[in-house]
Amino acid sequence: MKQTYTLLLLAVVVFLLPVAAAAQQAPVQKSQTYDYVEKMPAYTDGSQAMYTYLGSSIPYSKSQPEGRVVVSFVVDKNGAVKDVKLVKGLEKTLDEACVQAVRNMPGKWEPGIKQGEPVAVRYTIPLNFTHK
Repeated sequence: MKQTYTLLLLAVVVFLLPVAAAAQQAPVQKSQTYDYVEKMPAYTDGSQAMYTYLGSSIPYSKSQPEGRVVVSFVVDKNGAVKDVKLVKGLEKTLDEACVQAVRNMPGKWEPGIKQGEPVAVRYTIPLNFTHK
């Protein structure tokens, strides 16, 4: 009988410890850049407006290859775009134009939110290029 209570108590402890640990979230680190948070950053004018701007500000001709350029950047806790990087390139001139267009993006971003606090979040966008 005593062994049954011991095993039952042990089972309860083993199953409840992970639940308790998950409930205790690590505090928000103000200087950290996150990859994923509860509320991801959002362009204040909407994603359609962002892609319309990017499409009109990146020169692209039929002599350039078709494909995808991937650009990554940080939306800081104030909604500003920082640390723009090329993740996947297609052609040097086009790659540079994509990075420059993201760097010069007008408007502002709503920052990402973690535990109710605005935080810096890395954001990645694919830019597809096709001949029409």
